This record gives sequence, structure tokens and C-alpha cells, in this order.
Amino acid sequence: MESTLSDAQQMIVSGGPSLPDGFVDATRRILEEGTAANTLRAYGADLRYWSAWSELRKVSCQPCSVDAAIMFVVDHLDGLPAEIDAELCRRKVKSTTGPLAISTIRRRVSSLSALHRAKGLPNPFEDPRFRLFLSKAGRAAARRGYAPRRKSALVLELLQPLMDVCGDDLRGKRDLALVLFAFASGGRRRSEVAGAVVERLVRHGDDFVYEMGVTKTSQDGDAGTVPVAGRAAVAMDAWLSSAGITKGPIFRAVLPDGTVSGRALAPGQVNRIVKRLAAGAGFDPSPFGAHSLRSGFMTETGLQGVSLVEAMELSLHSDIRTAGRYHQAGRGLKNKAARILDTL
Repeated sequence: MESTLSDAQQMIVSGGPSLPDGFVDATRRILEEGTAANTLRAYGADLRYWSAWSELRKVSCQPCSVDAAIMFVVDHLDGLPAEIDAELCRRKVKSTTGPLAISTIRRRVSSLSALHRAKGLPNPFEDPRFRLFLSKAGRAAARRGYAPRRKSALVLELLQPLMDVCGDDLRGKRDLALVLFAFASGGRRRSEVAGAVVERLVRHGDDFVYEMGVTKTSQDGDAGTVPVAGRAAVAMDAWLSSAGITKGPIFRAVLPDGTVSGRALAPGQVNRIVKRLAAGAGFDPSPFGAHSLRSGFMTETGLQGVSLVEAMELSLHSDIRTAGRYHQAGRGLKNKAARILDTL
């Protein structure tokens, strides 16, 4: 089992009358360009895991039965047999022994479910028995103390120390422009920061507007525009002019000799920059990451009384529940009821 993409390609081009030359290659290109790179990587990793697990458990995963699907959840919530757990780690499809987070289990279930849909196979993951069991498993995980691991929000009070440790050299100017672009434009995802290009940055007076293009929740390339204004615009100007960047990737590596790479930063590098700045500011870097800028923006809008609708116009969240969770965390601290004890 190589990947969902290759299986989808085979499904689309199989059967029917003979196809014209080049059809398969054209189909492959369209599928590859129409699927986010992160999604392809996640599908590939999840399906390799399923393949290894099913081989060791001596069950089929293509197609998968309802019983095998339930066994998968039980194995990873309660713990695999020791010898199988160790072998999965030896094959490097599992990083450490022990149970998986329920969120990881759900993602791997979703990946194999997508493969069943792509191949037109009976889908055990849509069976009412499995859906009920997975729901109960989620509740069991919560009662055992599982909670989603979320990065700490970098609200302005915490963001300022990170800004203060950005130096005046090229790397410092890049770091400052990066964190302010990510925060001030609505809390950009690390993939959006890494993928930012000059060609989408449009000047408006002293500020900029950035044309978002393709995002995680808008794959058609029309996600709208977001502002890069005020201090974020000043930092962006300083970085681009100092680095001599006039086209291509905005955020790039600064090499040890002080030259600027022509290649864009990878999303993981964006995450490491935030952690390095947090450590430099005297914080424990472990609870911080690139997502801290996104959650920090949403939390700060709640603190400052910005409406959720206005905040989402910049964050481009597609799910109001996700956006509202961060926004409410900030707004709740400004709720007069939270200070009712102070009236004593």
C-alpha cells in the first residue's frame, strides 16, 4: 500500500475503453497538484502504519472489516502486545512504544477510510457499530485524562519579549518580520508563512496587503487577502530591503556567512524559529511553537474586545468552534463576572 494518491490514480484510470496517450500522466499531475503536500505526507505515513500493523496482527486492512477496525482502536488505546509494539518501532512506523493519543487514532482511521472511499470498497469506518465504538473510545480517553496538546498562545504580553530578542542583523530582521507577519496578518499557519512569496505582497501606502492563495481550508487558491500593517509592515520592509529580496520566497534561511538563501524556509524551520526566540526571551520553549502565533492572535482579539467575526476575517478559520475556543479564552478574562470576587 503506497499512498492514497497512487490508489486514487489507479481507480480513476482503470477499466473502461482504451485511453489516449498521456492520460495517465496528466491524471497523476492533476491529482498531485490538487492535493496538499501535508495531506499526502500524512496519508502516506498513516497507510504505511496500517500496512505494518495489519501484517503483524494478521488481518486485512484493504479491505478492512469492522472487527479489525475496532481491534485497531483497542490496540492503540489500551496498548499493543509488547512484541508487536516493539516491532512497529523497529520498522520506524511508530516512534515510541505505548498507546496513541485518541486524535492520532482518529487521524489514522480517517486516512484508511479515505482509501476505502477512493477504491470503492465497503467502508467499515462508516459502519454504525464502528462509529459508536469510536465515540465511546473518545469519551474513555477523556476520562483517562487525555486532553489535546495545544501550544501556548503568544498574546502581545508574551510576544513582546520575543520581538525584543530579535537582533539588528539579517537573521534578527528576518525573525522579527516573520513573527509579526504571522501574528498581525491574522495568525498565519506555519505552512502559510513558509509559502509566502513577494509576488503576493501588494503595497498600499506604508502598509501591505497579502493575497493568500491556497490555504489549508481553501484549496481553490482564492482564500482572500489579509493586511500586513503598522509594525508588521515596517519589519517586512526592513527585512526585504536588507536581504535584497524582490521576488520569490519572502522568508529564507540566513547562512552562517551572512548570505541569504534563495530557497524558502520549511514549515518546520518556522516552528524552530519561534521556539528559539521563546528560549532567548527566557521562556521554556516546549509549550511554544508556530501555532502559538495563530492562537495568540485569536486570544488577543478576545482580550481587546474585537468581535469573533472580525477576527475570523483575518484568521480565515473555516470552523467557528475552533476560532471561538481561542477567542473566548481571551474574552473571558475581560468578562466582569470573572472579577466578581474583587467586589468583596
